[in-house]
Amino acid sequence: LSPTFERARIALWEVHTEQGEHQQALNIVRQVPADHRLARRAKFLAAIAMLNLGQYQAASDAFSELRQAAPDPALVNNMGVAELRRAGPGAGPSTLLGTRGRAVSYFGEAVTLDGTDPDLFFNLGYAYWLDRDAQGAVYWLREAVRRNPADDGAHYVLGVALQAAGN
Repeated sequence: LSPTFERARIALWEVHTEQGEHQQALNIVRQVPADHRLARRAKFLAAIAMLNLGQYQAASDAFSELRQAAPDPALVNNMGVAELRRAGPGAGPSTLLGTRGRAVSYFGEAVTLDGTDPDLFFNLGYAYWLDRDAQGAVYWLREAVRRNPADDGAHYVLGVALQAAGN
């Protein structure tokens, strides 16, 4: 109810997102003024909502705009996610190669920006796997497992990639 209590809008975004109400989450977080100290966070959350709504180009554009202001591994990671989702099951071969190639590039940049987050390494390895590059997938998934030995998903995909590579 308070027009200047922007932290409440961020909290409402979280509630709507948890409930799967991504359009409501987007609508509420867009109300944060551009000159407020939480504006960057609000723009990031708006882009996440767009990603969840399947608005991949708009989400990617929003992440890109934020990235120009200040590089951040979460931004480029989500740009990679947007590219992978855009190349969904119905995409043609040329679309798949272009978007997956860009996804690998974005995930690679995220790993460069933060070499400690195992999820970034997993995403990069998985993108290589989707790109049908088993050796690249094995390399990056090993890095993910090395950073988080308890990651069952990384172990599984690594095992599949190793098997496909003949190892």
